Amino acid sequence: MPTAPTAVHEALDQASFHLLFLAEGFRAADKKEFTTFCTKVSRALFRIAPFSLAERRISISSLFSPSTQQGVAAAAGNTSFKFTLSAANELRTREPARIITLVKDITPVPVGGKSEMNPPLGGADVWLDPGRMGTRAVCVVVHEAKRAVTTTRRYAAAEIDDPADDDDDLNVMLPFIAMSTWPTLAASQPQYVNPFEAAAAVLAQELGVICGLEYESELKDAAHEIFDPLLPDPQVPNLITDAAIRVAGAVDVKKVPWVDMMAATRTARPVTEMDQPAVTVAGETPEQEFDRFAPVREAMSTNVVLLRHPKNAANPNDTSTLTEVRYQTLGKVQLINDDPHLIEGGGGYRRSVYRPAVECTMRFDGSDTPSGNKQKRVVVPFCAVCTRHLQKELSGPPSFKLQGLRVIRGPATCAGRASPSALADRIVADIQSRDVPGVGSMACVEATMYRYEHFFREILDWTTVGQVPFVTADPWYSNDIPFPYVRGRLAMWNIWMNAMVPLKANKWLWRYAALGAAGAIQFARLGCIANRYRPLTENDPAGNPVKFNAVRNLTLDEVAALTPGSVLQLWTDETLYLNVLRYIVGVLPAPPLLDDDHAGHSLFFMGPDAQGRPTVADQEGTGVLLNASYRAPLKFRIAAQWFDAVNVPPVPEPAGP
Repeated sequence: MPTAPTAVHEALDQASFHLLFLAEGFRAADKKEFTTFCTKVSRALFRIAPFSLAERRISISSLFSPSTQQGVAAAAGNTSFKFTLSAANELRTREPARIITLVKDITPVPVGGKSEMNPPLGGADVWLDPGRMGTRAVCVVVHEAKRAVTTTRRYAAAEIDDPADDDDDLNVMLPFIAMSTWPTLAASQPQYVNPFEAAAAVLAQELGVICGLEYESELKDAAHEIFDPLLPDPQVPNLITDAAIRVAGAVDVKKVPWVDMMAATRTARPVTEMDQPAVTVAGETPEQEFDRFAPVREAMSTNVVLLRHPKNAANPNDTSTLTEVRYQTLGKVQLINDDPHLIEGGGGYRRSVYRPAVECTMRFDGSDTPSGNKQKRVVVPFCAVCTRHLQKELSGPPSFKLQGLRVIRGPATCAGRASPSALADRIVADIQSRDVPGVGSMACVEATMYRYEHFFREILDWTTVGQVPFVTADPWYSNDIPFPYVRGRLAMWNIWMNAMVPLKANKWLWRYAALGAAGAIQFARLGCIANRYRPLTENDPAGNPVKFNAVRNLTLDEVAALTPGSVLQLWTDETLYLNVLRYIVGVLPAPPLLDDDHAGHSLFFMGPDAQGRPTVADQEGTGVLLNASYRAPLKFRIAAQWFDAVNVPPVPEPAGP
């Protein structure tokens, strides 16, 4: 039965981010308490930058479903979503299907501004649409006095009863937040003079995760002493591993994701590596502590500093006592500044992984100061790197601004229709006019990558670029490619390159598996997949059923009807495409063979010729006929069409005589 949500905060412009509060453990008589919590926490959230800067584009709704009992316990009770509270203060449910069912019933979803949708947006169009991941969040508010917050990012089969852990709706809805009503209840400890500000800071950190950031905190157990180099690098904008930034043992600052935010005068100098001074010194005065930390501050003013955790000489392999160090004393506060550096610790690990700043909301959401017989929560600001990322995400779809370019977002898939795109038109014009040195000797993906990255950097003046790991038997046009990306530097690169091993290791990227360059454009929210999908269920090597979605092949006529400029990913045949996909999702135990007879290919669609046949730009030219025998042949076709955009740089006028 359709259920209209309550508007907690209506976006003044068309909403680019949708937050939904759901009630858990609130009895019917507690409805006012739930409504008050949602309203006051939302108001407090908009006092935290950069949420304060995006208030006009954030839509917040709530939906109240009463529970028979108040609160939750270690065992599931008579509550709406069957959440439990563990001894470690984790909030979990084994029945997320209850959330999915409620979300599907929501209609209409407020879209903000003067926009009208006909038919209106439903809950599934927002919170269960894979194309909107990172631009919406479900937050289950749990009636509980203790501080408890959990963002569930994945389910193992043993952790869930309903639905199955590979359910499509579930994996699209993930991650979702569950947070308690701490510290707003009378039984909460400590008591605050500004309890809703404290709760909003907790929510802000979790929304950071939803938007693609990672926690910068550290865990105390031995397993998190040092980042395991065998693990995949974190695909997030606010963390980088030691191995990823070193060349021949030295730090290469160009490999740091936030290098573009570092002053040129500092990046021109060698990175200064130093150990942080001892956290505390017995009997030390504030002035003496200031003097101990002053050399670090001075180094940060002239160089990029890689600041390592101090080691205890008595136990150099255990830094667990440093996980909660705050930078609030006279000496340590000197290290707080807007300039990003490389500070050791983050993502749960204490060593060999770096964050941009000593303090940030993604590390600590706040600190307390006495205020009468209560406490006052002081919210820790987001660091400059996280602030920039959130500004980009929160001002994102359906119309999001990227360095002057405003992309008008459409659906995640666009099978059967081609829409005008000023961005696609400009790409076609650039390809037709650009001279690609040595293009005839390039590989297919090499030529496509060259055209993409030079267009974004030179025509769109794209500054968000990242150095990417590049290993191949045949040298490319460069082994040091400044890859322009919108989100997930290595994630977008790995999708484009069909890098099977890292894609297999990151389940949240499986929906882009085997889509290649087309999938990278969809992942970046710059375009939509033009193929239709079909659901498949096949058994893994242990005989367990695996559900996954596969695209259907585009016919040549369907390719010819695409918007010119679309990005194509071709495979030898459907079997090869499916086997790449099967390996990544776990159906096949080993990756398929890729060689001259079993290959993928990426290129740009340049429009139909005079006979209505599709032409493409590859390493052989910019008007090559794509037909049934193309490249011996490549018969399975996938495409992504660019979204429309405004503020696209115009094509230069021809020079006069």
